[in-house]
Amino acid sequence: MYLKSLLILMFSVSVYSQELSNIELLSLKDEGLLEYFETVRHDSLKASFVASIYLQRGKDKADTIMMARGFDRLAQSYSPYTNIKYTDSVIALTLKSKHITYPAFGYILKAYNYDKLDQFKKSNEYSYIAYNYALEAGNLSQQLYILEAFIFNKVVWGNKKEALALQQKRHQLLMSKAYLQKLYLATRAGARDSIDGYYIKQKTDSYLSFAICHHYLAQRDSTQNQGEVLAVGPGRITTNGEQQAMSVKVGDTVLFGPYAGNSTAKINGDEVLIVSESEIYGVLEA
Repeated sequence: MYLKSLLILMFSVSVYSQELSNIELLSLKDEGLLEYFETVRHDSLKASFVASIYLQRGKDKADTIMMARGFDRLAQSYSPYTNIKYTDSVIALTLKSKHITYPAFGYILKAYNYDKLDQFKKSNEYSYIAYNYALEAGNLSQQLYILEAFIFNKVVWGNKKEALALQQKRHQLLMSKAYLQKLYLATRAGARDSIDGYYIKQKTDSYLSFAICHHYLAQRDSTQNQGEVLAVGPGRITTNGEQQAMSVKVGDTVLFGPYAGNSTAKINGDEVLIVSESEIYGVLEA
């Protein structure tokens, strides 16, 4: 499965141009810690330290959602196996919360980390669970994110027409009037300044996804890259002027490339593909 960086669900604004000391970190307000986490997220030691401070504050306040935010940052700070354990904490804390973000985001993180381990079946399983929770919570941003992963899977490995149908559904959701309003509500207060730029990027990416879907639809599936030879030409003329017999004959089932054939013709009312001998990979059945 394909899952992009989880940054797109956070809409954070990094305002720190230099690394802060531990004492300075402890003096940051809660929102400042989350913003600083985005600055150091690629430094696992620093990121986990920041997340741990935020998590402890959540525990001190007995704030379930704040604790979930701390755990979900920890679930982005280590190796996939360790991260998955932290996603379980996010899910356990928020499973019955009916929150706009959780527990769906916990399942998204879990799917993301299983994807990094190339365990695609589990990744897909948790993505579907996340999608159902996102539907229940009305979190359109999460729905769009998960649908993008589903579209990628179908366009590369599955049914291309279904991928295009999902992309049309996703784009309609993205362009709906309710989306920006719900996006605003689902975004932390301290990160809302970045919504407009994020939304423009989303629309650009959506049009690109349409192009990708149509590109793959234009290619033939592997099962369509074979066919029965209905007619053959006399063969090509070699450089010494001799005519070389064709290597295939009428009735052969042949395999050809996805871009083979530049023209078609009508034979008995059926449209057939005209390919050159050089575009044929081999004879499957004589």
